[in-house]
Parts: sequence; C-alpha cells; structure tokens
Amino acid sequence: EKALAHSGLMGDVCVRVAVRIRPLLAKEVLQQHEVCVRVVPNSAQVVLGSDRLFSFDHAFGPTASQDEVYQSGVLPLVESLLDGYNATVFCYGQTGSGKTYTLGGSFSCCPHPPGQHLLPQQQEPLFKVYPHFQTLSG
Repeated sequence: EKALAHSGLMGDVCVRVAVRIRPLLAKEVLQQHEVCVRVVPNSAQVVLGSDRLFSFDHAFGPTASQDEVYQSGVLPLVESLLDGYNATVFCYGQTGSGKTYTLGGSFSCCPHPPGQHLLPQQQEPLFKVYPHFQTLSG
C-alpha cells in the first residue's frame, strides 16, 4: 500500500474497508460471553460463527495495536493526502464497538502518546509538512 500511495495509484481506489474486532470487555467475560467472530490468520478475512466468511481490505483482530491499525490503514491515506489526493477516515459501528477509542479516545486530554489513537497520529505528519496548521488547530 505504501507503494500505491507514493505512486499516485491510491487516487484510483475509491473506498477501502477495514474491520477491527475488539476484545471482549471485562463484564462480557464475567457474563461468559463467547467470541463469535475471528480474523483468518494472515488474511484480510473474517469468519462469523463457524462458516460465514467476509473479505475486507484490512482485518484487525482483538490483539491489534493502535499503531498497527494506523500504519496499515491510515498512514497510506495521510501520505496520499500530502500528495494532493482527498482522504477520509471514519468509524462505523454499533454503540460500544470501539469507534471512539480507535479514532480519538477522549478528546478532552490531548495530545495522546504516539500509537494510542488514530486522530493524533495522523496529525503529526501533516504538522511536519505544514507547521502553520498546528497554530490553527490549537
């Protein structure tokens, strides 16, 4: 993907879809909930139940770090943005699925340490190239 972003081919791709499976919450473990979805190892596929297979551009399991999600799914878009292409990242899912945590966590206490949330990570390369944006965002 990095090659796609740098070569300008990223502009030919309209939409990329990534799925991230969150781990069970502590209360779900206590209530003996079971995991019903898993990532197929070394693929971008997810199995729901025992036999429903779905394919995506990226699939991240419950142990995936914020940095892994950023490096694979967001950084190529930031690089493409710096090359003059449009890019959007948004999270979609039901309440409690991890959208806010993945994208930005608590917006009341910035900046977040690198690797913690996607929004602060994507801002860093933009501020390096366009430092005057940093004063506008504060």
